[in-house]
Amino acid sequence: RDPSSTPYNPWVLDATPNATTLNLPAVRGVDNLNNMEQVTIDNPTAGTYNIEIAGFSIPQGPQTYYVVYEFVTDDVVLTYPIGGEGINHAIDEKIRWDAFGNSGTFNVEYSDDNGSSWNVIAAGVSASQRYLDWNVPNIVTGEALVRVTRGASSSQSHQPFSIHGVPTGLNVISVCPDSMLVSWNAVPGATGYEVSLLGAMYMDAVGTGTGTSLMIPAQSTVSHWWSVKALAPNNCEGRRANAVFQAAGQFNCVFAVDAGLAPRGLTNNSTYLSCMGAIIDVKINISNDGATSISNVPVHYTVNAGPAVNEVYTGTLAPGANVNYTFTTQITPAPGLIDLVVWNDLVGDGNSSNDSIISQFTYTLSTPNALPWSEDFETFTLCSTGSNCEADVCPTINDFINETNLAVDDNDWRTDEGGTPSAGTGPGTDFNPGTSTGNYLYLEASNCFNMQANLISPCIDLTSAINPQLTFAYHLFGSTMGELHVDIFMNGTWTNDITTAIVGAQGSAWLQRTESLTAYLGNIVNFRFRGVTGSNWASDMAIDDISVAEPSSINENSLTNSFNIHPNPSNGVFHFEYNGDAVLLAKVIDANGRIINQLNLSPMQKGMLDLSDYANGLYLVVLSNGNNVITKKIIKE
Repeated sequence: RDPSSTPYNPWVLDATPNATTLNLPAVRGVDNLNNMEQVTIDNPTAGTYNIEIAGFSIPQGPQTYYVVYEFVTDDVVLTYPIGGEGINHAIDEKIRWDAFGNSGTFNVEYSDDNGSSWNVIAAGVSASQRYLDWNVPNIVTGEALVRVTRGASSSQSHQPFSIHGVPTGLNVISVCPDSMLVSWNAVPGATGYEVSLLGAMYMDAVGTGTGTSLMIPAQSTVSHWWSVKALAPNNCEGRRANAVFQAAGQFNCVFAVDAGLAPRGLTNNSTYLSCMGAIIDVKINISNDGATSISNVPVHYTVNAGPAVNEVYTGTLAPGANVNYTFTTQITPAPGLIDLVVWNDLVGDGNSSNDSIISQFTYTLSTPNALPWSEDFETFTLCSTGSNCEADVCPTINDFINETNLAVDDNDWRTDEGGTPSAGTGPGTDFNPGTSTGNYLYLEASNCFNMQANLISPCIDLTSAINPQLTFAYHLFGSTMGELHVDIFMNGTWTNDITTAIVGAQGSAWLQRTESLTAYLGNIVNFRFRGVTGSNWASDMAIDDISVAEPSSINENSLTNSFNIHPNPSNGVFHFEYNGDAVLLAKVIDANGRIINQLNLSPMQKGMLDLSDYANGLYLVVLSNGNNVITKKIIKE
């Protein structure tokens, strides 16, 4: 009853022969759908039952009501296995059933011939138990049934199920553009196997065979989950093995004829300055990825869907060999976005997935910079210092290029001033002019671990240079510092690491490096500063004050007059100005004769020398230009 109903009207059972009447009170309330009355009749006698509903305090009508009834019998109902399952004989199963009451015991049997004969699993199972652990027999059948009996009541599987072994040792032998060769260990008693791939919702059968390997249709450009199950006569289908993941990509795929192309030179999603070459070579690598030698490979390209340029590589490539090829017809691009498509169409090529290259780059007009050239980033716009890595794009000017995130590199060099957001890493000031409001470029490492950022310089004209030198300031302070590389672009090709890579923490002060460029005389070049963050947030590296200039000889007097350092004495922070016109080497030496800092000064350079972490006392600043040496004393107090 509903305890909120007042008054309480009991149900009345009129047990007249063949006409039993149940008088049920209507429940007070606006929404009777939220209320329910229930009565149970144990062991009802045969006959007709009338249900009468008496309403009271019904504010308005008619009032809708529902009568639901259920006959609960003491029959046994098997719930597992009910049929169609594939059961592994190597694993115990639980047989489950439902039954009413706790009288009598249960007998459990199985058949392996669709009910023609039965085998006892257990007899006298407790009346209160509704499951049984079954040690599945080591048999192969597609006609298995289970039966549970209590007294005169019995229930068995609705249809046969299978008992069979499950394949092991699932392995992918090769992945080709449109197919995948898979294998597994043999299952005793199996006469065949079915292989499945995960579809939109289910594991879908994609092939059957009698051996222990099968080539199945599968695109190599996407990843797959796959599995296999054993088959036997009489519709026997074993349980599928646990699915195995196969990542996208090809391997061990060999065709009789397969000419592959790879890009060389131009980088997809990059920016290309006209001073890097008004005429652009189209360079590719041709490889023989097939099992037989290939010759006379037709190659083609189009620019912005224009007319095709058609050429032929006339050499012969043995299986596994490759060759660099440069089209004799070059591109003379117009400024803007360039779509370049390169392809080959060798007759009989069985693999189309590696036959073409699609590249897109931006071509921008730019004039080479004459010597001396320098950049201290003071006119650059400050960028975000957030820790959202590749999502932050930092614009550059003066023909500097931050390469495209997630296409060429991972993140950008960012323009900043003062300190970086993380304590214990990054500079507090820039190198030139050495103030908290001076600009530098840095890599934000928070949440951006092991990420690469490429900064490309404008074009520098070395065609008339005699002894040019690249000088740059760097700051690599942090316990998990990454590495800084400097590369050069010349005649359409990048050469990596023209100076020794700077790896790991280098202290809390700005340092400088100078590299001779005499090996690149007579050319127009670009530099690429390739920074890689470390394994944690303490990896905010920075660069500043990049220059290319010719060193020149100056006498001792002019050297003395061109360098000024102040205040002196100082509490540890000294500012200097170098007004000379040649590269100058400055060494800071303590009272014990140890070199504690070393700087390469560029013409007209200003900066800061920080001795805050060193003891008070006298220090020497030794200046040299290769011909003359002077010494200046400074005092920290």
